[in-house]
Amino acid sequence: MPRRSHSSPLLCFHLAGQPIPPTAVLTQPADYRALQHRLRAALLKHPIRPVAYCLMPTQWHLIVGPVDPSRLRRCLAGVITTPLDATVPITVTPLPAIRDLVRTTRVVERLALTHRLVRRAQDWPWGSLAARLDGASPLPLVPAPFLESRAWSDYVNAAEAWDSVHLAERPRWFARRAQGAEHGIGV
Repeated sequence: MPRRSHSSPLLCFHLAGQPIPPTAVLTQPADYRALQHRLRAALLKHPIRPVAYCLMPTQWHLIVGPVDPSRLRRCLAGVITTPLDATVPITVTPLPAIRDLVRTTRVVERLALTHRLVRRAQDWPWGSLAARLDGASPLPLVPAPFLESRAWSDYVNAAEAWDSVHLAERPRWFARRAQGAEHGIGV
């Protein structure tokens, strides 16, 4: 087995690009396809394995890994190719445990559903759930049979208490829950 020449751990990461203030950057199918093309080229050039993704009008999310952080930085440089891209900050969050990977993958694959753009997550054509179920992904997704299963799509589409909270109310909802947790009560 080949040894790695440096000590950086291989981790999965959640990458998110969102302009500040949030504005629609992807407005037409051609915009989505262009971003998919750039992501694919960067992922293949550096070989990084995408687990899940969702491209939204005002943001995009990508889960990759396991990958060395230095390779991830080189890959991101390939995605940011225009001055407009440089104005879109990209957050990179490590997913150190498998539970973080599963939870974040679900959140990413249901983004269009959460934002009420579709009735089922797999109906959003610019996400990995639709790509996996259709069998024609524009990105080289990690083969993961459980992410192609009916149980997974049911889990992604299942409603939670969080889903009933309107997007604008979520910061207050979090504050109420945190305040209740301080006092040892569930809110």
